[in-house]
Amino acid sequence: MKRCIVYFSKDGNTEYTAKLLASEISGDLIKLTEKTKRDGVIGFLKSGFQAVSKASSELAGEPWNLIEGYDFVFLMTPIWAGNGTPAINAFLDKADLKGKSVSIITLQSDVSHKGIEKVHDYLMKRVESKGGMTTECFALTGSTPGKFAGEDHLKNEFKRVLMSSDL
Repeated sequence: MKRCIVYFSKDGNTEYTAKLLASEISGDLIKLTEKTKRDGVIGFLKSGFQAVSKASSELAGEPWNLIEGYDFVFLMTPIWAGNGTPAINAFLDKADLKGKSVSIITLQSDVSHKGIEKVHDYLMKRVESKGGMTTECFALTGSTPGKFAGEDHLKNEFKRVLMSSDL
């Protein structure tokens, strides 16, 4: 089975965890890069508004075409304002997931993962509307916006995925 990890990361938490996963499963990494920066207070507020409104951003390249040939796709995104990111929405707008198994992994600052079922449900429905089948969802704890949680913390969070999954 050929596997890839599609991820978006602003502060490095999701990227670090995606790289841990890639090394564990020998999967390929596909990084989502937005064309517009999200810097400063205005960028932070815009990010939250776009996340709440489930907007899509403009991505560099055509990363949705890079998943062709993969059987299993891991979608990884931080949680912003209790929602997925505009980058993951943009990817799902154009991705063809027909016949692909998909696992969703989210990272958020809230250690209680309040409201994550709603986010996972939304992302699962998006995956299914594109012809994919969601196999599992994982909620990990990252850090507060603008901060890196640290390697030790993220490794421990990732271990939870490994212990509760058939990776």
